[in-house]
Parts: sequence; structure tokens; C-alpha cells
Amino acid sequence: MKQFRKLTAAVFAVLVLLGVTLGSTISAYAASNHVTNIDIEVVIRKDGSAVITQYWTGEFEKGTENYLPIRTGDIGISEFSVSDENGPYTFVEDWDVDWSFKKKAGKCGIVSTDEGVELCFGITEYGHKEYTFSYVVTDFIKGYRDANGTNFMFINPEMSTFPTAVRIEIVMEDGTQLDDSNTDIWAFGFEGRIEFQDGRVVAYTEKDLEDDNSMIVMLELDKELLSPRKLITSEAFAAVREEAMEDSDYGHGDNDEGDEKAAIALVAVIFGGAFAAVVGAAVYSAKVTKENKAFAESVGYYADVPNGGDIEMTHYLARQFGISKEDSLIMGALMLSMMNKNCLELRETADTFGTAEPKLELHLLAEPDTEPERKLFYILSAAADGTGVLKEKALEDYSYEHYEEIEKFIKDTKKNGETAFRNKWGFVKTSGSRIKHLSETGRSELAQVIGLKKYLEESAQMSERDIWEANLWQEYMVYATLFGSAEDVIEQLKRLYPDRLPVLDTYHHRYVWCYGYYHGMHNSVDKAAQNAAASGSGGSSSVGGGGGFSGGGAGGGSR
Repeated sequence: MKQFRKLTAAVFAVLVLLGVTLGSTISAYAASNHVTNIDIEVVIRKDGSAVITQYWTGEFEKGTENYLPIRTGDIGISEFSVSDENGPYTFVEDWDVDWSFKKKAGKCGIVSTDEGVELCFGITEYGHKEYTFSYVVTDFIKGYRDANGTNFMFINPEMSTFPTAVRIEIVMEDGTQLDDSNTDIWAFGFEGRIEFQDGRVVAYTEKDLEDDNSMIVMLELDKELLSPRKLITSEAFAAVREEAMEDSDYGHGDNDEGDEKAAIALVAVIFGGAFAAVVGAAVYSAKVTKENKAFAESVGYYADVPNGGDIEMTHYLARQFGISKEDSLIMGALMLSMMNKNCLELRETADTFGTAEPKLELHLLAEPDTEPERKLFYILSAAADGTGVLKEKALEDYSYEHYEEIEKFIKDTKKNGETAFRNKWGFVKTSGSRIKHLSETGRSELAQVIGLKKYLEESAQMSERDIWEANLWQEYMVYATLFGSAEDVIEQLKRLYPDRLPVLDTYHHRYVWCYGYYHGMHNSVDKAAQNAAASGSGGSSSVGGGGGFSGGGAGGGSR
């Protein structure tokens, strides 16, 4: 039965994708419309219905309308309304997708489909637009034997306006606070997080949605929180949860290898014949990649500390434009910087009887002079339990128990870097992840980051006098750690300066132990966050899973 369900789900997903998307994918992705940000507010009513309001901000240059497909098998859609910066739109009963641009301008309507409905509204005018549209979902929350709950898709895969950053906030209409004591939360289909914040549930992307990403949120609420109109007394919400967890990153999925291979094979067969038709879905992403790559190739070497020494800004730009691959690398870079400043020191400690190999301990010597380093120093001090001596295992244990504190530190360093970049007028408007979104100042700041990485990884012309007399090589290692290329850079330094091998070997040894500390810290945080997320306490979202969702569909955006 499980194998049949998995194969059926795979076939259904592919057929929906092909059936809904094939007619519009090529034309939609060839268009240059782009919704940069979507903010969604969900207000849950006492009867289980919800008022959903979406705020779209983006650039619109082609097409006649925007639309959102929604499956209505177990829900209802009503009270659809739209407005933009110029005011409300007129709702029309007989919406026709073939109407002209002029006839759709300032109007909205609903189209019935085989799967459900499409919420449609005219683009109205080209250029930068801010749309607000609202609709009511009946039976958003349903009553089950053991709990009330929902597993709902808010953002469809393969929208023509991707890549897109999204934030979803869910709140109770009567003001009841949603928290870990009365609600369990999970999210699927994207790279990001789902959390409790000030009595509401918040899910947000940490990487723009692209291609087959979606946003699905699952809520399990205590029964006394509301009285859903729709009751499914023959079923427990645990069954809904189990289906959603299959193939997810939460660790509760079915791992039957035969089922998985069969499903993949079936999908491959179905997609094989349609590949040429759906290949246009990558056009926009390829355009952005080509644009960013062309800029990177035009940048020359940069041999100094970038961004005026603001390592948080460098970290933000490196992550925003794909120069480094992991947020947690900022911890390793800051720890190495603190070692360079003699704020931290690795010392050998022999066992009391002298029978075991000496071990290294991290000694916390002095408070550093920059804000991000101080914040990390305080975390290390807490892990050392006030002794000033920190063992690797103690840091791992502390990181597991206090993973939210460390996640917040990593998130804040990136946010601080974004704020600093914005305060330098780095963006043409307010944000973005494309070269065209940057001002001349912003391009110059980004060029410093790209140029330094190039210099570290490609240049064999480092001036020995400069890097050794000014100790620039130690600064270089901090940034090489931030970029994730420290091992390669130190090996290059050894090749360039064989007469410096003793000091480089010593430093390499220091880096390896530093790596052990921050990497163990990172792994502990990841493990704790995954366990908390699986239990419904919030945390990282799962890219896979989410099966059995309500609402949603495939496609949407502009046409």
C-alpha cells in the first residue's frame, strides 16, 4: 500500500505539473516579470476558516494578468479582492483569461479549472508594482480526533515570477497566542525556517524560491483553541502528519529504497518526453547566473581587507551572491581572527599520569575589540562555564543545548551586514540578489569581496614584503575561512614561500583545531535544530515532504 501511495503521488505530482504548466511555462519564463518579495498574512478564525492576504512587490514588463492556481478539493475560496498602490480593483464575475491588457486593467476575478480555481487580476500597468490581494479559505483548519490542524500550500512550485523571497505570518483572529505550548509547526518545500515569534507562527525563506520549490506549512493545534466547521472524526491528525513527513528532512519519512527507486524511475519516464517543453523553466535563473558570472569575471584582484574591515558586511555579500556556501563559516572566521589578536589561544594539556597523548584546549584570554567577535566570545565563555578554558566536547554540548542562541548569532551577523550595506546605499532600491539591484557603491563593495577571493585562490603574485611585514597573510586566512577555502590558500602559501614553512605549518595546525571547534559547534546546532523541528517546536524547514497538502497547485505568477 505504501508503495502504491508513493507511486501514485509521484504520478499525480508530475501530471499536475505537466497539465497545468505546459501551456504557460515557456511563455511565462520567457517573460521578464519578477516578484521579488511576497509577504503573506494569515488570520485564523474561530470556525477554522482563514483570511489570507498576499503582498507582492516586483517588476512587471510583459503579459496581461497575474494569477494564482488553488486546488479546492477539501477547501473553499471566497471574498477575493485586489488593490495596488493606486487603489482597489473591480471584481468581475465572468473573468476571461483571453481579455486584452486594457480590459483587465484595474479588475480581478476567479476562473474555475479542473483542479479548482485561479485567482486572477490585471497587471494594469508595467514597471514596479505593489499588489495586495486577499481571499478567504473555508475549512483551512479541520477538526480531527486528536487535534485540529492543517497542511496547506501557500506558494506553488514553478511560478513564472521566481526567484522570490517569501515570509508568512500566521495569527489567531481572537488574539490567542500561538506558541510551543499549544501548537506544533513544520514547513516543507523550501530552504528557510519556521518559528514562533511574539504569539504568531512565522515561516520565511533563507534562499529565494526557484523552480520546483514551494511553501507548505503544517500546523497542529490543541483542540480547545478553536471550533472548526469541518470535522473529520474518523481520522487522526497523526495520519496527516505521517504522510507529510514522508521523504522530508525531519527524519520520519519512509526509507524503502525500492519504493523510492520505483517512484524516481516513473517520474523520469514521464518527464523524459516532456523535457523539451519544460526546459524554459530555467531561463530566468540562468539569466541571473549569467549576469552575476559576467560581473565576477570583470572584477580584478583585490589584495586588501574588503569593505573597510566590516566582516559582517563581507559575510552578507559573500552569502547573498554565492561567494561562500555556508552561514556558519562566519564563526570559524571570527574565531581565527580572535586567535590572531591573542584573545583566544590553543594550549596543549597533558594527562595527569602522562600516559595519554596531549590534548588541546581553547583558552579565553581577553575580550576582543569588535562587536561580532565580542558576541561570539561571550558564547564561548558561557560554554566554558566561567573557567576560561574550553574543551571541544564542552562546546559541542553547549551548542546542542543552546542552539537557538547560536542560530540567532549567525542570523544577526548576516542581518547586521545587510544593514551596513544598505546604509552605504549599496542597493538601487531596498534589497536584491542581482547585479542590477546594486548601486555603483554596492558594485564596488561586492567587487572587493570577489576580488579578494580571486586573489587568494588564483594569484601567484602576492608581494612577500607586504603580506609578511604587515601580517596580511593572517588577515587573508580569516577571509579564506569565511569563503570556505582556507585549506587551499594555506597550501598555496606553502608553495609560494617554502622558507616560511615552520610558521605556516604552525598556523595550519592552529586552523585545523579551530576548524574542529567551530565545525563541531555547527554540527551540534544543526542536530539540535533538526530534532526540535521534527518534534514540531520550529526550526529549519524541510525541502522535501509535505505530501497530502490542501490548497496550492502548480504554476501561477504572470501570463
